Amino acid sequence: MVISIQKLKTLFEAQRVKAKPTKEEIEFVNKRSQIEEELPDFLSIELFLNYYDLFTRFGLEDIMLTRTENDIFYLATYEPHKFINSDFYRRFKDKRVVQKHFDISRVNSRGNIN
Repeated sequence: MVISIQKLKTLFEAQRVKAKPTKEEIEFVNKRSQIEEELPDFLSIELFLNYYDLFTRFGLEDIMLTRTENDIFYLATYEPHKFINSDFYRRFKDKRVVQKHFDISRVNSRGNIN
């Protein structure tokens, strides 16, 4: 299905604009790409926390959080006490990738796992 520019304008109230990115915008995009490429596909929760400020500065928090999924799964399954007592869990327990592997209902009011 081909959609014309006029149809897009109607659907999204979009307007065609000629724009040239600034030097700062280009540097930002290049740095963001560099970060994504240089870091491994699988991150430990410790590595994620170490680079968290950098990730948020470049809008990479959610992308990099998914790269911690293997570590989250391992810790939630085999070392749940260590996991729920970690800074990572305290900060990101509401994130979907954490909830996917760890059911908060397993933790009682004393912080023990049922």
